Amino acid sequence: MKENLYLIIGIPFLTIILNSVREFLMSNYSSKKQKELYIHQKNFEKRFELSQELWDLLIENMRHTIQLRPRMDYVDRTKSKDEVKEERLRLWNNSHNDLKTSFLSGKPYYSGRLKTLIEKFIEKSNEEATEYYLTILEADNRKEYFDRSEENSKVLESVLDEIKSEISNQNQI
Repeated sequence: MKENLYLIIGIPFLTIILNSVREFLMSNYSSKKQKELYIHQKNFEKRFELSQELWDLLIENMRHTIQLRPRMDYVDRTKSKDEVKEERLRLWNNSHNDLKTSFLSGKPYYSGRLKTLIEKFIEKSNEEATEYYLTILEADNRKEYFDRSEENSKVLESVLDEIKSEISNQNQI
């Protein structure tokens, strides 16, 4: 009878203790999950923000790269060829520097494949600007000059499409 009394008194007491322990463990587990979820959410937001900024700069650089050697062009007659060339290169250089700065500052958040693609884009854009700067357009090299520009533009567009796909894959939840 005495043992039964201990059981009757002990069971509710043990239940209270076990419930308290369970609540403590669940709240601790819940706060850890919430912390993990918060960190994941902040990382996602940061990646998304960096991707948006990067994409805008990629498009801007692409536009300035293509405008270096347009097939059809209107040039202000008050400017010399050298002034036009210098202005185009200045615009390209500004967009290129902005792109590289953004890329380098966000590098820890990008996947390995995305880093490789962006580096390829930057390299090809730089190659096009270098060719524009070093090549003198004359009657005998006109076709080759514009064919090379077209080829570089197609490569840049292809890499840009790959970057877009990779950014989309990286930013999926």
